[in-house]
Amino acid sequence: MSEIKVNDYIRTDEGIIGKIKRIELDKNDASLKWYVFDKKRPDINIIDEVYINKPYIKNNKEKPIDLIEESDILKYQIYKLSPAKIGEVKKYKDARSFKEYLGVEGFNLNQITILEILTKEQFEKESYKVGE
Repeated sequence: MSEIKVNDYIRTDEGIIGKIKRIELDKNDASLKWYVFDKKRPDINIIDEVYINKPYIKNNKEKPIDLIEESDILKYQIYKLSPAKIGEVKKYKDARSFKEYLGVEGFNLNQITILEILTKEQFEKESYKVGE
């Protein structure tokens, strides 16, 4: 993991994706940093400010697309004016180069417009399991 900077996107160990707003030093331990990001609560239109330490940050990148993992769920468009679709991210293999890539319905993530990301951790945590 590279150095975490303001405006980086992070993915936490709980699957939350957010953008770092600021970095604060702990008042009691100057060697401890708090990374602060916004988290939108899906049930109501409120944004919470979340403080997190580096051990709980799984990954950080400059673009949120680079934090997407296999089994995440995306709301996306293939073309700008096409209707939005929902699909699961899977690994595919290019027929010509045999290189693996992440995509939805065979489209590489760079070929689609991503509107929303629901991480696999969020899905597992928030899902109602039928029959329970």
